[in-house]
Amino acid sequence: MAKKKLDFVDLVFFGIGAIVGTGIFVIPSLAASLADAASFWVWLELGMLTIFMALCFAEFSSVYPNAGGLHQFVNETFGRFAGFMSGWIAWLISWFTIASLAVAFSYYISYFIPLGELAIPLVAIGILVLTTVINLRGMHWGLTTQYVLTSASILVLWFFVTWGIYWIDVTHYVPTTQITMTSMFAAAVFV
Repeated sequence: MAKKKLDFVDLVFFGIGAIVGTGIFVIPSLAASLADAASFWVWLELGMLTIFMALCFAEFSSVYPNAGGLHQFVNETFGRFAGFMSGWIAWLISWFTIASLAVAFSYYISYFIPLGELAIPLVAIGILVLTTVINLRGMHWGLTTQYVLTSASILVLWFFVTWGIYWIDVTHYVPTTQITMTSMFAAAVFV
């Protein structure tokens, strides 16, 4: 069987989908509830740190071009045990991340379609089953789903930005409560 490859456009959509995922619609409100107007600065600072992390990953990718990503980088740099642990931790984190995104999406749906409190976890389980089936169907199904969901996310964000520009009010960026380092760190955890 021929090895399936992703082209540049596929990788761009995967990259955008990883950055502009479902969390972008949930996390800002959580951060704002914790750090108020300072959440903007939390986003800015963490964005700059993320750029440095991305540059490190780019450098590691050029030094260690083999498959394996984070596991490979840690394995080559710190040894097999650290590589093994980083792989397992990343795998466990991905389970929690996927589950929390499914629950968040269920809450999104409940804004448009009234769901009972019991239905939200059932919808989340349904989303997990659906995405599992899509991935089991093969790369073509996964790519098509990625294109559709990433395009939808970009369109929603574009709508919010273009519509929201009209409603900008600088007084909203004045802190309404006392901002502490604790609240900023709590917001940073969510961001």
